[in-house]
Amino acid sequence: MTEISTSTNNTAPSKNQIRPLSTCLVTGGAGFLGRNIAKKLLERGHKVTVLDRAAVNYEHPNLTALVADLSDHSALEKACEGVDCVFHTAAIIELGGGSAVTAEYRNRSVNVNVKGTQAVIEACLKKGVKRLVYTSSNSVCFDGTPVTRLNSDSPYAGKIFDMYTETKMAAEKAVLAANGKNNLLTCAIRPCGIYGAESCIMLDKFVEQVAQGKLVAALGNANAVHDNSFVGNLVHGQILAAERLVEGNRACGRAYFITDNEPENYFDFFRPLIEGLGYTFPKRRIPEGLLIPVMELWQWLHFKLDFPKPIMSPMELIKVSRTHISTPDEPFEDLDYRPIVTVKEAMEICLPYCKQLHDRFKSTK
Repeated sequence: MTEISTSTNNTAPSKNQIRPLSTCLVTGGAGFLGRNIAKKLLERGHKVTVLDRAAVNYEHPNLTALVADLSDHSALEKACEGVDCVFHTAAIIELGGGSAVTAEYRNRSVNVNVKGTQAVIEACLKKGVKRLVYTSSNSVCFDGTPVTRLNSDSPYAGKIFDMYTETKMAAEKAVLAANGKNNLLTCAIRPCGIYGAESCIMLDKFVEQVAQGKLVAALGNANAVHDNSFVGNLVHGQILAAERLVEGNRACGRAYFITDNEPENYFDFFRPLIEGLGYTFPKRRIPEGLLIPVMELWQWLHFKLDFPKPIMSPMELIKVSRTHISTPDEPFEDLDYRPIVTVKEAMEICLPYCKQLHDRFKSTK
């Protein structure tokens, strides 16, 4: 029988029942977030299976690595055998959208993010998995209108700009709807701007643009702020959520915004890295009103006439330019979550990686 205990953290609520993890499956375990979740679970002494289309680049005596696609239902079911908790991180990030998006582009996102998630749910139900933690996105509650104090009761976005948000929303709904079926307990985690001291979309793209001399001005509203999620904090939050998927806890069937709890303007967030790489923080700022129509037209031309991909999708620009932040209260009360790394500490951790990446970009210019 699995032990259930009550939280004893003196700085956190004590009402949450906790069930320790045992054997875990991480989908997308070769990717940035999945790899970090798997490594932390292994460090804690758990047996871990990872399933990914790509081979993993790490080893451990308690690690079983499977190379398979989410569309391979038999492989998924095999991966779920004897598993207590599934961390579902596998996804495709397609930030384009709009009326001109091609059928191929749309289907690629739907097949991985929606149908793949449905396959994970079905495998969990068939194999008797007890817990499922799904990595969603804070975008599912952001429709371009400035918003603060987002939480699990916030409505889903009424306007969607990109395929990533559209498919993440559909997948999250399916995961939360599966809560309670065949004794499966589920929750979703909604991060924003995941970053860390290794290859990741957020830092890699930014450093590349800096190295190419494209950081000539800041974009959008200087007063707009948004959340970010250092990978160490996000992994911590994911594991806390999994441990609290216990019948009777409020976490079951809910979605939580796990961030650094330090909202900042997009460019202010990157200031330590910009200056740490030896550049001057841009003094000029281009208003969003001038850029969004340009990016919308550029995206339309990209899909319709095969123009090069825009440097920023309309959704990326809107997220940079308009405030959208969550409240830290709910993750604290329901998951006992507090960030374990400050943004200042995270920047110090990330700067050496960014310097190495910057030098590689400059050497291949």
